[in-house]
Amino acid sequence: MTSLYGGERVAFFQVGVGALCQFEEGDDLAQTLFKLNIPNLDFFCLPVNDSRDLIHGGTGTHWTLLSWQRGVGFSHQDSKPNIGSKNEFVARLIASRLGPLLGEPFSGNFIPIHCAIQSNSFDCGDHVLCNMERLAREHATGCEVGGQGMPPPVEVECVREEVLRVAKLYSLEDPYVVKLLEELSKVIK
Repeated sequence: MTSLYGGERVAFFQVGVGALCQFEEGDDLAQTLFKLNIPNLDFFCLPVNDSRDLIHGGTGTHWTLLSWQRGVGFSHQDSKPNIGSKNEFVARLIASRLGPLLGEPFSGNFIPIHCAIQSNSFDCGDHVLCNMERLAREHATGCEVGGQGMPPPVEVECVREEVLRVAKLYSLEDPYVVKLLEELSKVIK
């Protein structure tokens, strides 16, 4: 999704963009991503996953966040940096392929932006959402991106609760889930 925000071009990419960048490069990638208007962006965020499955890009083991700001460069936030995840490699690959399309080739080094470290094995997606919101807010208000510190743990917990609340709402629209809940309610009675 690309949107005009504050007079600047800002994009919050879906996971599929990162998956495409792992499998395509050069002119093929430029043609595929043409409608995203990448050369005119000033800022973007892209969730990164270590999946090598183009069809099911969200099937990996860990989520991190790749971001880019014109004139500043690429950054990569990992809430569990020392687990041996392949995400940093994937983020570097994506940055090296998107850099030329942005008119700013990737130097090979990420701009350091600190993020909160997760204390469990399941909140990486919530951390990505918190970091994305923080970086977007900083960009939109003209603050130095990454300069306002890390999201506090309570913010990550609130995001987790909100994601679960929304997931439950949408799951009630799924006929399979509705039938499963009906069967469970019969067993419980």
